[in-house]
Amino acid sequence: MSDNTDNSVDFVDVLAVVLYLGLGLTSLSLALWPMDVTRYDNDVVGLVAHGITENDGPVPELLVVSAALEDLIVEPFPEIEGFDTTRVRLVPGDAPPKLQRDRYWVLALTGQALEPPEGFEARVIRELDTVTLTEWQNISGRRTTLLSERVRSVAAAYVPEVGGETIACDRWIFGRLVCGPHPWNWVGQRDITVNGKMEPCIWAHPLNGHRLEIHFRDFPLEGALQGRYALDDAAVQNNTASPVTFRVLVDGEERVKRVLPSRKGWNVFALRPTADDPPRVDLTFVVTAQSDGQRHFCFDATLGANGAGATRE
Repeated sequence: MSDNTDNSVDFVDVLAVVLYLGLGLTSLSLALWPMDVTRYDNDVVGLVAHGITENDGPVPELLVVSAALEDLIVEPFPEIEGFDTTRVRLVPGDAPPKLQRDRYWVLALTGQALEPPEGFEARVIRELDTVTLTEWQNISGRRTTLLSERVRSVAAAYVPEVGGETIACDRWIFGRLVCGPHPWNWVGQRDITVNGKMEPCIWAHPLNGHRLEIHFRDFPLEGALQGRYALDDAAVQNNTASPVTFRVLVDGEERVKRVLPSRKGWNVFALRPTADDPPRVDLTFVVTAQSDGQRHFCFDATLGANGAGATRE
């Protein structure tokens, strides 16, 4: 009578081997693709804090972030003291962004620096093993004065059309002057898509039953103001949505009025000082809509040279 030999494999041994292989593959994945699981929050906070305390000059109004660090934009950007009025903009890594200011800070992966636009000089503020903070400075001497560059000095509010209380815009949160009951009720610079192309402008979303008033106090109206306004492409898919009324006032007097239906594309306006206007005025932009659904409205203007003429539009 021969012994009976059991050749079956113990289930516990199989499970142990599977778990071991699983842990090994997970470790290998983390080693090969660290970019997918790391957000660099601590390094970013350290870099920006260093720039605030050690770098010459004021904190810039815009932080340019490489698309390789997109998760810093998708998730809430780390809170940094002294950096709450700076706007964050994501840019692709394969082409220089279109810039309208003279000075920027730029965040990119170390070794993958973004190329500055023509006429800008790049200077590394601080470099870590993971990320690098660089300053871009305009050295070309060319300068365009845009209203969107002065947005940090505005006063804004939603004023009720009939009764009720005014909703003041009085909280600056990362370059946005927040003031309404919804997340989209704020004033500040934003990139919107118009005719398929992203461009910066002043975000000014209307609110039902209110008029949004944006004041540029003590504004030097020393020449022609050439402006434009539009709805974001995504907001005009419904062409039966409410039109937006856009007005420009000088010291309370209406000089420009436009009614924008739900259509794509930029629309232009011009404002020239009259002979009776003082050198500095209260320049007010008013935005209203009967229904504010998907009224993603934006505007901007360029201040021209003096002597452009003194006639009303």
